[in-house]
Amino acid sequence: MEKTESEMRQNKRMKRYRIFLWFIMAASLAAICVILLIDIYKTVPNTIYVKAGEESTISLHVPLSGTLTARKTEEKGAVESAVDSDGGGNGAVEAGALGSMDGIFVDLSQNVTLTAGVRSSYIMDLKLFGWIPFKTVRIEVIDNEMLYPVGMPIGIYVRTQGVLVVGTGEFADRNGNIVMPSQHLLQTGDYILSVDGTAVDGKTDFVSRVAKSEGKAMVMTIERNGQQFDIGIHAVRNESGQYKLGIWVKDSAQGIGTLTYADADGGFGALGHGVSDSDIGVLLNLRDGALYHTDIVGITKGSKGAPGELTGIIRYTEGNYLGEVTDNSNVGIHGTVEDRIMQSLTTEPLPIGLKQDVKKGAAQIYCCVDGEARYYDIEITGIDYDSENINKSITIQVTDKRLLSLTGGIIQGMSGSPIIQDGRFIGAVTHVLVNDPTKGYGIFIENMLEQN
Repeated sequence: MEKTESEMRQNKRMKRYRIFLWFIMAASLAAICVILLIDIYKTVPNTIYVKAGEESTISLHVPLSGTLTARKTEEKGAVESAVDSDGGGNGAVEAGALGSMDGIFVDLSQNVTLTAGVRSSYIMDLKLFGWIPFKTVRIEVIDNEMLYPVGMPIGIYVRTQGVLVVGTGEFADRNGNIVMPSQHLLQTGDYILSVDGTAVDGKTDFVSRVAKSEGKAMVMTIERNGQQFDIGIHAVRNESGQYKLGIWVKDSAQGIGTLTYADADGGFGALGHGVSDSDIGVLLNLRDGALYHTDIVGITKGSKGAPGELTGIIRYTEGNYLGEVTDNSNVGIHGTVEDRIMQSLTTEPLPIGLKQDVKKGAAQIYCCVDGEARYYDIEITGIDYDSENINKSITIQVTDKRLLSLTGGIIQGMSGSPIIQDGRFIGAVTHVLVNDPTKGYGIFIENMLEQN
């Protein structure tokens, strides 16, 4: 019996409906796969550090495997790789002569235990399910370093290389016309390094040179986004008869933070994030800097939507000088401290804990907010092994009632407070969540040590 026209239309609609459902299912499956792949990619760090002379277990449990090879074949060390499947594998493979081998097979779906005898560098080329090229990971063998947790508040003073442009604008010249001499030439965030071939020695020097230019062309060397180039520019006389460029500049910054660690040689790391201009957020190019003693005179407790802060007095005198700042980067400030700081330390040096050692759960921060450095309890609630923002790799929550009573949680000035877990120095506090001061972020200590 032939189908009616109505039945044929109904069949066509059902067919289109089934195709649509298959399409939705396929799209959903594809989206789930993409999400899983992104999650796997972020789970595996770009760089994994292991300590020389100590076993390090990598427990990622992802469907990736690949080959571990030396980056520099001339570096020969007593390096072993063992694959432990839930504690069941113990077959160590000698890898001291990686230059003459194709490499060592590693399977990240199981526990991988690495032991390195000397500082060296390796590459791990990983494949998804053993055959789809997926990610290349660096394995860096570092010294088994011991660090003193310090946790003391410090006054920080740094000077920039040249002067930093923090704003541009217009003004009226001596004829009453609105002018903007720097338009299309200078912009916020530029560093002015030299004028007519001579290095700029701070803001006062720069303003003086502009004033003495008498409107003649000046050749300035500019650094913008890491690139240097020269520009020609003319200052214009304003209504008061002074030569101006229509820019605002600064050459220094100061503030309060926390000294994170010191090593046996007096090297230090602090803050866990760089010193930036507070108005435009640009990391300051360091010319020089110093640490000074600071007296904490007040605490503003943090509350929802209003981060608290430590208020201190910094006296920039020789007697209060604590050390030299030699480096300012996105992982903190670094330099050397005075011997008297090392002699005043009351803590014992601790072994560093690498990111693969960090786990969710109980930990402590070490800081001084009431005149005495103390350990305070926190909870590590999240770990991002491959965060694009390395200053927010560890998510923490303050649980210690003493600290909550004093500060409400994490406040400004506590950046750099050491994070300790299971007797290991694992990181430093870097940020507070504005909407919840009991919560914040931290950086892995291995990232801070990259600048040493």
